[in-house]
Amino acid sequence: MVREGVRPLLVLASLAAMADAVAAPVGPDPVVGSIAMAVAAVVRAWTYAAAVVVLLVLRGRRAGSALSGLARSARRLPLLVGWLAVGVVATVAGLALLVLPGIWLLVVLTATLVAVVTIEGGSPLRCLRLVRGRWWATALRVLLAVGPVALWWAATGAAVAALPVHPVAAAVLTAVLAVPGYAVVAAFLAAAYVELRRREDPGYGPVPLPSVAPGAALPRPAGTPALDRTGPSPVLLGVGGGVLLAAALVAVLVVTTWPGPERAPAPPLAAVGPERPPATAAEVLSATYARSRLDRTGIYRADPGDLWEDVGYVGSRGEFALDGDSTSVHARLTDTGLSVRETIVVDDRRWIRSRYPEPVGHWVPCSIGDGSVYADACVYTVYQQDLADPVAVLMRAGRSATVVGSGAEVVDDVPATWFDVRLAADRAAADEPDPAWRTRFAESLLGAAPVRVWTGPDGRLLQLAFAAPSDNRVRYTGWGLTGPVLPPR
Repeated sequence: MVREGVRPLLVLASLAAMADAVAAPVGPDPVVGSIAMAVAAVVRAWTYAAAVVVLLVLRGRRAGSALSGLARSARRLPLLVGWLAVGVVATVAGLALLVLPGIWLLVVLTATLVAVVTIEGGSPLRCLRLVRGRWWATALRVLLAVGPVALWWAATGAAVAALPVHPVAAAVLTAVLAVPGYAVVAAFLAAAYVELRRREDPGYGPVPLPSVAPGAALPRPAGTPALDRTGPSPVLLGVGGGVLLAAALVAVLVVTTWPGPERAPAPPLAAVGPERPPATAAEVLSATYARSRLDRTGIYRADPGDLWEDVGYVGSRGEFALDGDSTSVHARLTDTGLSVRETIVVDDRRWIRSRYPEPVGHWVPCSIGDGSVYADACVYTVYQQDLADPVAVLMRAGRSATVVGSGAEVVDDVPATWFDVRLAADRAAADEPDPAWRTRFAESLLGAAPVRVWTGPDGRLLQLAFAAPSDNRVRYTGWGLTGPVLPPR
């Protein structure tokens, strides 16, 4: 069936590829791009329909069979385009809602819709009846025929995209390499339809060419409507349609590439002075920092968050004491699977209590980065300082902590202002002269993701959250109500 129609099949495939080549380099205008893509889709559907007519009705008996196929299939092109649009909407809806109905429809319509509409004038319901009981076999055929073609198109498209050529030349080269794929898809549409029709009518199929005398009228397969029974000459229709199609493609190309009338250059913008750099956390949180130093003490509770586990954070609660840039904290970690159970920091001296020191449960002094047994676990003391007193870290970072957003929100019935802050911890560490603060910046939780800070109308810190779900927050209470944090006994 396909052997006799190779030449017209390649002609039609080239036409489809040409339409895609014209639509590809259309410019950034989304309206024009959508129109070009729609025109290319209609042309592609028309060429597939014409290929089905060539293979099942005309059988490549004449040199102009590609043109005759376009002419005969043009009579049902509006119907085909309409049903294709309905099929696309139904398939997308099926994929979006339940996935499996969409896949089922995709297989049915891909394999049969073009041929059913073109040969029978049928609808998607006819496609469903035709595939009934043969869905799995049809799905396998679709996969084996269309899958390799899709891979070929992807591979050739990627290869051409890597070449240093003009976009128009790249589109043309991609189209040329895509021609075999279009021909394979067109042949599959005809073959799949014949296989399914023969289940209903074992005698259905293209008429064998040897039985047709040269110059005799062309017999039709059983059950095939006479697409060319009446109407103008198929050759004239084909020529006219080809001319109109070429004119449409040229018009799209001209519209998308025409530079338009020259315009006078826009006047320069008025000078408004140097652009103001983004606000820093030090600017917007200065009042909160000052208020926390007046209160001196407080309580925090940090909810555990899945996202934070990647940067070493677990749930904790504790008390803190503030003195200038110094943050003392006594924290109890709530993750029972973690070896570290408690941490204390007083004047940059650090202790941990965990399951491992001997004797078990005793406080052990630790230091970060000294290579000792407890150096890694000691990092949790920095994390608790960050959670207890994030404002000091962001203030100390200076220009390395920038505000990227702000707004208003009610937190626990209190009107609050929030600020989104991004900390460049590496930059802050590089600019920091104090070795202790360099260590804190290098290990800081606040540099792992943007943070949101909420402050109340009195300037007090209310909440802190990382780039995580809103229930993963650190809450601050008990300002000025707790005692000092003392070293362990």
